[in-house]
Amino acid sequence: SVYAAQTRQAFVKDEIRGNGTSGRYYLSQQDLVINSEEIVIEVRDRFRNEIIISTQTLQRYVDYTIDYHDGSFFFRRPIPSKDGNFDPIFIVVDYETRAADSSEFNYGGRAAVKLLDQKVEIGATHIHEKAGTESGNLYGVDATIDIDETNSLHLEAATTDSKNKDPKINGDAWLAEFEHSSRDLQAKAYYREQEGDFGLGQQNGSESGTRKYGTEGSYQLNDRASLYGLAWHEDNLDTDAERDVMELSGDLALQQLNLLAGFRGAKDTLGDGSEKESLQLLTGANWTTADNKLTLRANHEQSLGSKDANSNYPTLTLLGADYRLNRSVSLFAEQEFTWGEERKTEQSRVGLEATPWRGGTAHTTVERDIDENSERMFALFGLDQTWQINDHWSADAGLDRSHTIKDTGSYDFDSDVPAAHGGDEDFTAVSIGTTYQEEKWSWANRVEVYFADSEDKYNLFSDVVGQLRDGLSASAQYTGFYTDRESYNRTSLEQELRLGLAYRPTRSRWILLNRFDAQYDQHEIRHYDETTWRLVNNLHANFKVNRKWQIAPYYGLKYVRDDFDGTHFSGFTDLMALETRYNFDPKWDIGLHGSMLHSWNSDQLDYSTGASIGHRIMTNTWVSVGYNVEGFRDDDFSSANYTAKGVFVRFRMKFDQDSVKEALSWLGKQ
Repeated sequence: SVYAAQTRQAFVKDEIRGNGTSGRYYLSQQDLVINSEEIVIEVRDRFRNEIIISTQTLQRYVDYTIDYHDGSFFFRRPIPSKDGNFDPIFIVVDYETRAADSSEFNYGGRAAVKLLDQKVEIGATHIHEKAGTESGNLYGVDATIDIDETNSLHLEAATTDSKNKDPKINGDAWLAEFEHSSRDLQAKAYYREQEGDFGLGQQNGSESGTRKYGTEGSYQLNDRASLYGLAWHEDNLDTDAERDVMELSGDLALQQLNLLAGFRGAKDTLGDGSEKESLQLLTGANWTTADNKLTLRANHEQSLGSKDANSNYPTLTLLGADYRLNRSVSLFAEQEFTWGEERKTEQSRVGLEATPWRGGTAHTTVERDIDENSERMFALFGLDQTWQINDHWSADAGLDRSHTIKDTGSYDFDSDVPAAHGGDEDFTAVSIGTTYQEEKWSWANRVEVYFADSEDKYNLFSDVVGQLRDGLSASAQYTGFYTDRESYNRTSLEQELRLGLAYRPTRSRWILLNRFDAQYDQHEIRHYDETTWRLVNNLHANFKVNRKWQIAPYYGLKYVRDDFDGTHFSGFTDLMALETRYNFDPKWDIGLHGSMLHSWNSDQLDYSTGASIGHRIMTNTWVSVGYNVEGFRDDDFSSANYTAKGVFVRFRMKFDQDSVKEALSWLGKQ
């Protein structure tokens, strides 16, 4: 596989911890490239952060909405800080941002060959990235060897060199994994190392500057009993700290009761030579009622004698309960207590959980019943609720809490890894959401509060969407965020009202789409005050003259007022555009378009004109390629119509019950 592109963009990766709310979350960079982001929810093992327990790739508008201008986004449901086992949850965002003044070539690829009857695969990888003064190269080799049906070996080695002005930075990484998988025995031995200067910014930050090696395995004694063991060593290459962990446990499954018992030893040797050690007895039980509605569980890890100093392995009690409300939704509660030599913590989670919650989507009846126009609106405005109480009501609720009772000088083995127990600060997050739905309309609400050492947040969401009559749908949404930050005595209030209208009668030649946005932001930092008003309206229309000829007028207006500590600025801008398309046969069309952007305060005019040609590559899918002779860019209007100068590609797609079948048929012919 090979790729190459000439781009002005820089590639960025952000890792953000969930906090029990829907947002608003901010990326580290602004001015994002539209459609460049990929957002993934990762659950990582709290003791071995390199292990990704689960991932969920989110979809824009279905799971979240994003503002490409200021780099903010929020989700349709809260993202907790930890899962049911108190493993940390990360929001991982890969995206591109306009960060360079000139275009640069970025390219890369991987080539591989399979040998010895497909049992050996050897590959090589090269990546080159450059944006402005930053540049980097990655060179890597890998090999996978299937020794036999139960044993395999995987090897990787890579090096990177990167430069941001000066100096040049080099880093290396290695990986070796041996796996055995048979009916009764599952085992793995591994070695991985990643130097602190390795990478081009796409690696998980918690793995930078670490060396880890060890072995683990499980053995099934019989249908009811199994043994599990592990031993691993970690070096922090930045601080010279070392960690050694050994664990052996067994579990027994009875009719409705599962039992666990084991032993663990863990020792940290810090850079100053001091040692932090824990020796522990492990016990646990899990009991489920005969009807499988209620599950109770308890785990206790008891440190022996004075061996209770390791920060990741203090004396611990974990209590949990699940009650199944129906086949797909459970009410859960989790509580963890730790008693360490230097630190005592509490963690709590209560809420409703889909089965499984990761990747599960609560589709309401209003999404299934209303027509195509309103359903598309619901994807933009709706909120996901976990529990469908009855035909009309659905609900969601959650509590996420972390509290440190005592901290007399605990240590961080790796500052890039979240604490296994507790967190960097105390916080409590509570969210409550409800949705009421009829056959043709829905009203959704959510209230969130977040109290932490560094800041307090209050979030409110409310939206209504529905079909007023055949061919006419409307929507309204309000979002409000109030934040009070401890640092700088800073408060902020962000509010937005969005109104939508879609007029698409089946037998009419006219289609009208209108959206009105009103935004109000107020920020106070000590004695400094900033207030911004923004009113934006976009009106699209389409008139079908006949079966071959269509005319599409557009009008947009924007009013902005900024108050900077008593100084006022305001401006009014509007955009007029017209496009016409003509189908000269069933598969081809041509189009002409033009637009004029008028800034009334400065009496400045900008123009965009161009032409395009389109082709129907399959049923309900049309691709157009065009060129704008003149152009301009506006953050509020350009997303509605492509107005920049140069070449552009536009895709038009219509989805119905036959679209997937037709797409597969088309792919089969290629």
